Amino acid sequence: MSILVEDIAGDPFRFDPGQFFMVTVEIDGQPVRRTYSATSAPGEFGGGLRLGVKRRPGGLVSNYLNDHLKPGDRLTLKGPGGRFVPSRCGKSHQLVLIAGGSGVTPMMSMIRTMLEGDCSVRITLIYANRSMPDVMYGDELGVLSATYAGRLDVVHVLTDPPAGWTGITGRLDTVTLSGILEAIPAGEEFLVCGAPGMMQAVSDSLLSLGVDAARVRTETFNVPEDL
Repeated sequence: MSILVEDIAGDPFRFDPGQFFMVTVEIDGQPVRRTYSATSAPGEFGGGLRLGVKRRPGGLVSNYLNDHLKPGDRLTLKGPGGRFVPSRCGKSHQLVLIAGGSGVTPMMSMIRTMLEGDCSVRITLIYANRSMPDVMYGDELGVLSATYAGRLDVVHVLTDPPAGWTGITGRLDTVTLSGILEAIPAGEEFLVCGAPGMMQAVSDSLLSLGVDAARVRTETFNVPEDL
């Protein structure tokens, strides 16, 4: 689910691609806070902000937003926060994004920003999910990869693929990751986002494959209370 938010004062949201916002909603009279990443590029949607919210089984806020949020409702946002931001444009280089599940949300903002700007960056998104219904922004990624052929490659990895699937099957382990990286230009920057266990496993795999630790960054939503 995507939420498009506009500032009631009409001011544009200012953030860097990859950053997140703290969202406060009132559920049963109690304020509840969660963090969600921007999935739009800064300046898109007339200065509005698109957030990605994936429904989670038993998730209090994600289910509330998916089931009850409607146009005209008001949310309280604080931010942006986070330093999970790609290097500034300036030279041609290969950016490798590795996402699991909803970890793709900050990467959508990166992809849209860098492709639709004047960056000379080539991006490979390696996106791991259980099945195709779990893939967020699948159609949008397909359009972007076709529109920016040669600059954006999307590699899906599924543990439970549909019949007739010809892509990569299984977990994103060291062997699978090695095979993917061998088929693309050498990455100069690796950004990883997903569940903590997934991020740790991917980071360990990259290090074992000879990637310098200084070129690998991961995202965690450790949000200070005063953000």
